[in-house]
Order: sequence, then C-alpha cells, then structure tokens
Amino acid sequence: MIEKVLNIFRKKLAQREDFEIKITPRTLVVLCGVAGSGKSTFAKKFFKRTQIVSSDHCRAMISDNPANQAVSKHAFDLFYFIIEKRLLVGRLTVADATSLSKETRRQLIEIAKKYGFKVVIIVFDIPLEICIERDKKRPRKVGEQVIRNQYVNFIEAKKSIPTEGFDEIFILNEKTLDTATVKIIPPYTTPNNSASL
Repeated sequence: MIEKVLNIFRKKLAQREDFEIKITPRTLVVLCGVAGSGKSTFAKKFFKRTQIVSSDHCRAMISDNPANQAVSKHAFDLFYFIIEKRLLVGRLTVADATSLSKETRRQLIEIAKKYGFKVVIIVFDIPLEICIERDKKRPRKVGEQVIRNQYVNFIEAKKSIPTEGFDEIFILNEKTLDTATVKIIPPYTTPNNSASL
C-alpha cells in the first residue's frame, strides 16, 4: 500500500500531459470529483453509453429530475443495483457519481470484489474555480456553494483514497484531462501501474 502511494506521487512529479489509461474488461471504473470537474464528459468520450451508470440518471429514472436530492437514497439503491447486475454478467462498468463519500467508495469496492472485478478510480483533480465557471455555463447548474461544499469533501477524499483498496488510482488535472485517453485491453495484458496524471 505504501508503495502504491509512493508511485502516485512519483508519477505526479513527472506531470505527463499525455497518458493512456489501460483498463481490462472485468473492471469497475469509479469516477471521483466535484460537479463541473468533467467526469461525465470524460466517461461519454471513452465508454459506451450502456457501460456508464450515472447517479444523476438514476435520480431522473425515479423522479424525472436528475437534480432531485430528495430521492438520493432511492437513486443510489438503483445505482448499486444496476452496477451489481452488470458485474454479475461480466460487463465493464463505469460508476459516474461524485464518489466523495467514503461509504460510497467502500460499497463500490465491495461490489467489485464480490464478483472478482478489478476496481480502479479516476480522480478529477480540477481547481475549484474552474469547476465553478464550468457549472455556470451548464444548462442544469449545481450552484457555487454546493460545489464549494463538495470541494471540502473532495480534499478529504484525496487523502483517503490511497488507503481504501483500489487496484489502481489515476489522477487527472486540468492539463491532462483533455489529453488522457482510455484503452480497453485484453485481460492477459498487464496494464500500467497506478498513475497520477
């Protein structure tokens, strides 16, 4: 575990602006970041629509409103249920949520391990002000104060994630978010070690 953390910081120092994230098919990909950090855009760019399980979409399926926080408990019940069923039949899955709660990350890790899947996390380490500006330009705004509150939790999440049991950790920053790519590789090929971008 200590070596994993050291690798993260060594590769962060390298600050590679182009990087290929290699993922095997039997992987649960967890996205982590505040609203406006680019999680959903990144997921749609590199994964099939059917591979992405979105907490916002689960809220919309239950209440017709992706921003309805009042149904979050029910939405996450559905979120975990869909992810578990996909892993049950051996499908690569992307968990698209803020994943700022340690409990959320714990449940996702448990589901992955239950079905013999690798579990990797992509952390969207984008400056707060950039996230706020992006949110202002979106049709469905989250709001500056909500994002500021999320960012406090995000700082704590970054400290905790290296100790939680993820098989690989990838960290994208504002320089690498637009240049990083994802490649799905055969399971017999050894992917890159955990990397910070």
